[in-house]
Amino acid sequence: MFYIFSLSVLTSLKESYDKALQRDDVKAIVVTGAKGKFSGGFDITAFGGIQGGKVEEPKPGYISIGIVTDTLEGARKPSVAAIDGLALGGGLEVAMVSILPCFYLRQSFYYGDTP
Repeated sequence: MFYIFSLSVLTSLKESYDKALQRDDVKAIVVTGAKGKFSGGFDITAFGGIQGGKVEEPKPGYISIGIVTDTLEGARKPSVAAIDGLALGGGLEVAMVSILPCFYLRQSFYYGDTP
């Protein structure tokens, strides 16, 4: 099983970052995966829900600018991506915007549309 980013997971990540940035007792933010996987990327099945009208379409740039750039990359506190295992596509993008991506011995990276 891959840990994939859906719209709800990315929104939750943004909300967690926002809360951590407001707290004086939080000095740094660490983003981790679990069980040897960081993230398999974005859940492309979400596009089917958007196209079918089942899920509200996010405003343009919300994911790439609103979450990744403005929130994660623009954070006023240091962030660390603790990568152990897979970091693919959008998962790798989230890891790379942290100021310190930490890599363990077992990792695989891929960013792109085709292998």
